[in-house]
Parts: sequence; C-alpha cells; structure tokens
Amino acid sequence: MSTVLSRLAVAIVGAIGIFVGGRLLIQRAFAIEPAKSALQAEPPMRVVQGGPAPRLSDISTRHPRFDGDFYGWITADAFLLARTDREHPRGGLYRRELASGRESPLPKLTDLYNQADGGSVLQISPDGQWVLWWTGKVHEVAIHGAKLDGSAHFQVPKAKAERDNLDVFWLTDSRRFVELAMPHGNKYTAALVRNTEKPELSESLRITADSPLQAACAVAGRDVVLAADDQLIALPCGLNSYGSVDPSLVIGISGVLNPKIAVDRTSSIKLPSKSMMSCGVAGGASSDRIAWLIASTSENNETSVGLWVSGLDGANWQKIGFERTSKPDTGFGEHLAKFMRESPGSIQWLPDGKSLSFFYKGELFTVPAPRE
Repeated sequence: MSTVLSRLAVAIVGAIGIFVGGRLLIQRAFAIEPAKSALQAEPPMRVVQGGPAPRLSDISTRHPRFDGDFYGWITADAFLLARTDREHPRGGLYRRELASGRESPLPKLTDLYNQADGGSVLQISPDGQWVLWWTGKVHEVAIHGAKLDGSAHFQVPKAKAERDNLDVFWLTDSRRFVELAMPHGNKYTAALVRNTEKPELSESLRITADSPLQAACAVAGRDVVLAADDQLIALPCGLNSYGSVDPSLVIGISGVLNPKIAVDRTSSIKLPSKSMMSCGVAGGASSDRIAWLIASTSENNETSVGLWVSGLDGANWQKIGFERTSKPDTGFGEHLAKFMRESPGSIQWLPDGKSLSFFYKGELFTVPAPRE
C-alpha cells in the first residue's frame, strides 16, 4: 500500500515537477514555450520594474522544526501537515498551529486518504473546513472530498477514461468545486461545477477554443490556479524561459466561473534584462494578486532569487525581498541541485491573502506582502 508521502511525491513529480527533500522545489522544469496563437498574438505588454529590496530572511518570520512532507494552509494561524513516521508508517495527517507548533492528529482524514488507491496533493477549501483530492490509476480517475475532521466524505463517480489530465479547485464559497475537463490532452472543453451536498451532479460551463485558459493546456511549464472572485488564471511556472533573451511570460485570465466578472484576456510580462527565469509562481482563492519567484543576475554577475507580487494581469509589480544563490544550469546536474537547495521555494498565499509562505534552506518562513 502506498503511503501519504509516496503518493504525494508521485503525484507532484508526475503532474507538476520535482519533489526533493520533502518539499516542492520547482514546477514543470525547463518549460516548452507554447506556439504563438491568435489569442496570444498581441497581448498588452507589462514590464516588471523594481528597485532595491531587503533580504527575505531579514524581513520574514522563521518557523523552525518543520518536519513534514507536505503542507497547506487551513487558516492564517494553522496548516495541514503530512508526515510519515514511526507512529504512522503509511503516513499521517496533522493540524499544526503556526505560533506554538502544537500538533493535532487527524486520524479519520488519514484513514480516508490512505484507503484511496493513489492520490494527488490535498487541496484545502478557503474556509479550512474541507479537503479535496483525486485518486486513481491510468484511465480510472475519481474525485474525493472530506471534512478536515473526517466527519463527512464523498466520492465523485469515476471520471471518463479521456479525463486523465485532471485539474480540480475549490471555489471561494468552500461548498462548490470545479473540475476542468481536457478530453484530448491539449484543449480544455468545459468546467464542471459540483457541490459537496450532491457531488454526483454537475453544471457544465463551456470553455471555448480561444479561451485564455488554453495557454495552460498540455504545455510543460503552464498551470491553472484559482484567484479571488473565482477567476481562473493560466500561469507560467517552473524554470520557464531559462536561457531566453529578454524573456517574457503570458498570463491568461478567465471569468468562466463568475458571469458577473465576464473577464477573458491575456497579458504579457516582459522580465527585466538581467532576469533569467521565473522559478516559482502562486495564486490563491482569497488573493487578487500573484506571487512570483524570479531569478536574476546583477551587474557583477551575482545570482539572486527575488520574491515579487503583481496584479492578476501582471500590472503593479512589487519586489518583497531576495536571497543570493548559486547560478543554475540548463541540465539536472549538481548546479541545478545546488541552486534549488540555496533558493527560496514552494511559495503559497496564506488564506487571508495578505501574507506569503516559502521554504528557504529547509525551513518554513512567512512574510507580509503589503500593498504599496
């Protein structure tokens, strides 16, 4: 039987990127740039700007003794922790309080997750009451949901065989969730909206062939996240555009889930001339901003990774801080491994949408992300 650790690691490596030392370090490394389409032909260009910024470790709060294999925020003061240890050789799930470090085991949720035959990373609802994951083997995919305390559980009937590429998200009301259908592996066709009371029923929302979300389909280095007001954002992720001259990234924004917004657009971000790549990106259901990790070189050829935030369309960039690191290379050799060990990674928005968390040299940090 698979453990929580092994399933989480396999899910991350297979679907997103590299899982090293118990944490996600990069996503979909060395991205293949999508072919230019009519949708992306003339997006508005937004140039990343920024001046001097402080060291991240100087302005962040360090939370020592992190000994888990995965974490996700429940509230701004507590997170869900997955860990394999002597007491739970198949893997255990815990709630940990951020300030005190006190842990509360979640035995019912642990049993539900371990009973599933394989699983993805747990997704926590915005109100911190539910978790969502999908399980299955090739051509057999099921979606599971459960309350954090294990008092309620549901399973969506097996998805069709053509839905091997599965994206699921909680909507901001924490009672509905959405499944993005990609029948042929290269184009989204619909968003299937379900709820926790009758998960077997779904409302199908059509995704058109020219939707901005198509920029994320079947392309290494692209992903879809949920942002404030149930907006879906197609984002570049991973070591995207490494080695490019004057690299630029394309963001797609879709309001298919929220007819009151009716937003469908793309935006192109041109990174500074000294930037090498985007090496991490995060959106959040309660945030109207995107967080980025961007590697760059200085005039004296020093490499650093900066934590930035921007609007959903790539406007209003703000540099939070940076850390110096070694220079990566374009292969999976020691240079890249050293770069990952020395760089901030695994950024997440906290549920309040006002702060960020990240790993740095094996420890968990949180940092405010104030608006200028």
